[in-house]
This record gives sequence, structure tokens and C-alpha cells, in this order.
Amino acid sequence: MGKRGPKPGTGGRPKQTIDKKFSNKEALMKGDKAELNTICLVDNKTALSIYNNTIEWLKGLNCYEDVPNHLIEEYALCKARWLECELEIQRSGLTAEHPTTKKPTKSFYTEISMNYLKQADIAYNAIVEIIRLKSPLSAAVKDIDPMENLLNETKV
Repeated sequence: MGKRGPKPGTGGRPKQTIDKKFSNKEALMKGDKAELNTICLVDNKTALSIYNNTIEWLKGLNCYEDVPNHLIEEYALCKARWLECELEIQRSGLTAEHPTTKKPTKSFYTEISMNYLKQADIAYNAIVEIIRLKSPLSAAVKDIDPMENLLNETKV
């Protein structure tokens, strides 16, 4: 009797689907910030809004060229995803129903939310550190961290 199809493990692997928004290799190779903006952040309006606000803030400090674009994108995406998780937590609550036992459990959105917030804070701190190192405006840099301003205040 003949073989009934290929043996397991033989043949090529299926090609991975490549997301269309990352398929424009020319813009990625050039590193053009405007084209990367339209490629990477066109789907998420919240992330695009955060991205544009961050760019305007950096341009106001004259540090836009010093901060790598991937840090700005990472911050915007993580912050937008964190906001989406927080909206879902507000909608569904902090507890969820276990699928098999039907008992209340912790919502998985809370863990995801904490992880995205941590990633956004790491990216934001990296951006602020670059600004502190390269900014010609030392007075403007002090206004970045309000907690630091509170700690440095002296009472009269």
C-alpha cells in the first residue's frame, strides 16, 4: 500500500504573514520619521494622537532630532494599549468569571494593563533621559518631572 501524504516534519514551513503596515522596507531603510509615522501608527488613532503630542512636545524643547523614533513609537503604542486596557477594565470590572468553574477570578486585563504601563514608563524615562543629556534648555528640563520639583521645593 502506498504512502498517504508527506511524513510529518517534511516539506517547507508555511510562510509567516507579514503585516502590511511593516511591509514598506524603503521607508524603514531610509528612517524617514514622517513615513514611519504613517506606516506604523495608522491603525490606532489614540496611539497616533499620543505620538503627535509627544513629537510636538519634543519640538518645543528642540530635542526632536535627538530622540530615536522607535522610542517615541514604543511610548505611544504602549500608552495607547494601556488606555485600551483601562477602558476595558472600566467596562468589565476588576474581576472576571472563570470559564470552567464559573468562580470569580482576577481579570487578565489588569495584568496586561500593568505590563503596558510599565513598558510605557520605561520608554518615557528613556526619552526624558535623552532630553536631560542633550537639551540646551536646562530650565525646561526641570519642569519635566513634577515630583522632582515637589521634592526640591523649600518651605518658607
